[in-house]
Amino acid sequence: MAKKGISQVDNTKALITQAQWEEVDSVKRIRDVPSARELYSRFMLENTKRCANFVEIRGAVEGARPRNQTELESQGMGWQANCNTGDARALLERAQKPFHTLVESQPERLSFTIHTNGTHTQKYEKAFAKNFDRFIDDWGADYKSQWQMLSDNHIQFGSGVALWPFQDSPRWASVNVERVLFPKDARISPDKWDIVMMIRDVPVSELWLKVSDKKNRKTNEEAGWNIDALKQAIFYNLYGNQRRDYRDFTRWADDMVQNDVVITGKYQPLQLVWAYVRNLDGKIGCYVFTVDGSVNEFLFQDDKYAEKWQEIMGAVWYDTGRDGLVHSVKGFLVKNYYHIQAIQRLKLRLIDSAAIGLSLNFKYGEDTPSDSPPIANFGPINMFPAGLEQVNTYPQIQQGAAILEMLVQNQAENSSLYKQQTNNQIAQSNTARQASILAAQAGELTEASAALFLSQVGESIFSEQVRRLRKKGNTDPDAKSFVRRMRADGVPDEIIFDAEIRVQCAASAGIASAMMREQRAQQALMMTNMQGSNQRYWLEQYVAYTWGSNAVDKGLLPEGTDSAPYERKVAMLENASLGQGMQLPVDQAEAHFEHAQEHLKPLSQIAGQYMQTQQITPEATAALVMGIQHVAQHIEFLKQDETAKEKYQAVWPTFSQISSVATGIMRQMQKQQIEAQQQGGGMPQGAPPTQMVAPGQGM
Repeated sequence: MAKKGISQVDNTKALITQAQWEEVDSVKRIRDVPSARELYSRFMLENTKRCANFVEIRGAVEGARPRNQTELESQGMGWQANCNTGDARALLERAQKPFHTLVESQPERLSFTIHTNGTHTQKYEKAFAKNFDRFIDDWGADYKSQWQMLSDNHIQFGSGVALWPFQDSPRWASVNVERVLFPKDARISPDKWDIVMMIRDVPVSELWLKVSDKKNRKTNEEAGWNIDALKQAIFYNLYGNQRRDYRDFTRWADDMVQNDVVITGKYQPLQLVWAYVRNLDGKIGCYVFTVDGSVNEFLFQDDKYAEKWQEIMGAVWYDTGRDGLVHSVKGFLVKNYYHIQAIQRLKLRLIDSAAIGLSLNFKYGEDTPSDSPPIANFGPINMFPAGLEQVNTYPQIQQGAAILEMLVQNQAENSSLYKQQTNNQIAQSNTARQASILAAQAGELTEASAALFLSQVGESIFSEQVRRLRKKGNTDPDAKSFVRRMRADGVPDEIIFDAEIRVQCAASAGIASAMMREQRAQQALMMTNMQGSNQRYWLEQYVAYTWGSNAVDKGLLPEGTDSAPYERKVAMLENASLGQGMQLPVDQAEAHFEHAQEHLKPLSQIAGQYMQTQQITPEATAALVMGIQHVAQHIEFLKQDETAKEKYQAVWPTFSQISSVATGIMRQMQKQQIEAQQQGGGMPQGAPPTQMVAPGQGM
């Protein structure tokens, strides 16, 4: 049987000619609009149940009533409490905070690693981090909005998707994941994607700009837009001939949220589908078409739209699901939805019980006529018909309250995002060590999800943004500003454009909980007093953990303005040794700018005194000679550092002036020494004990 199978395979191969195989190799995965629309329809049918569940969860978050009020009233139960208690919204907001804090609570959002050996690698890395944050600041409020929408989708439904609307811009747009369609058995790894479809509501005005004049038509046609098809789509929309896909539950839910149940034709946006397909040549094509059958041509078509999926969209998954399947990934709110509903229903029953307990309740007696009129109300007077008997009702609220407390506690224990029970244990702990251990335990459960989140955000979103900012020849305004700022910070072009760089989120998964951040803040404060540590770095970490990342720039003095107090203190102590004529080495790791500033202060006084009196003591001469030689080494390090040009320029004029004075003193001392030798005398008063290196030597 085995041999027969092999033979059959070989025979099958033999039937395929080279020409036929080349024809298969050239076939596009999506041939035309009808086949694309057929794929879309299949995806929509497969997504129907999932989309309906998402809409139900959205309703709970957005304040929808848990039950149909009309149905309750038709059954005579309209008196029952039927309101949204806000549990879903509150849980969503609490769940979002740790993820937002992870990224935004650091002095710098990103950590860069340059895989190039060089003297100033660390300073280049810091320049990348600083200027990326400046780009985010330029983006402004829209960045916050896009991040909020992405976070909503990520926490609620399990996936946050960032789309790159333009091929060069580093600014992404959050996509409504309810309208992103993956095929069955799709994996969460972008490398395994073959096709992704995305539904967008596009206003006619946006399409009109593409065909409004000759220049726009030419530009967009070169980009891949079909001008005639666009005109046809616009025409059909303006005259109300478009049809909405009734299976698009998300669109209906959007209308309900806006309290808009009237569907107009002329001013409705067009429902367009963006189909991204990996073709057989490995390139990813992009094809845009209308949902209805009004236009049977692609509005946009580019068979080689992108090299990688990461250049089109970046996805952040809440977990890895079952075997990495996209449709098995469940968001935090999806996992907790039915538990939330149970809590909400019990709360409403307790409200009903309390209402009954606070009311006057009656029942009909045996002699009450069947046609007895209802209770009549005359202002402050109520008239009860004959035969009614008052009933003393005592609802058992305590039992319901106990069950509600149990459910809420169960929710807190099962949720990895906030630990009420652990918080209570920390508050009751006897020692700081116990509190530290308990805080660490509370953070352990969130660390895995935090690590997954940070790695995905860094790789899928931030890395692509950095790639676009560094793209050589990119004319996007954000990219041009980024490059200009990097050059101003002294970073050479070969590092900006060509160096191999790894981009990661600066945050650590270990700070996912507020308790752990507090512990880390105290540890960072301790590190500022340790010898050999970078005090500035640890101080920035402490401020960021305690008051937020924005407080770092506002609360700390910029480097170079009374900066590095520890380094300045060391330099002041060195001044005493230099004043005694002692030679001191200069270490490359020292804060050269701060040392130079502090050393130049006493040297300026010596030089100024000499300029006024034309006299100098031997001690002052020795201090001047040793000081100039020592500062010259600091100046040399600053000069070699491309990122310290401004600092070098700040200290060089003072150093140069003092060096000139010192040179004049040395020449006069040498002249006096020669004259004394010629006359047979000794060393003149004030002669330097050692020969001075010429000021600026090695500069």
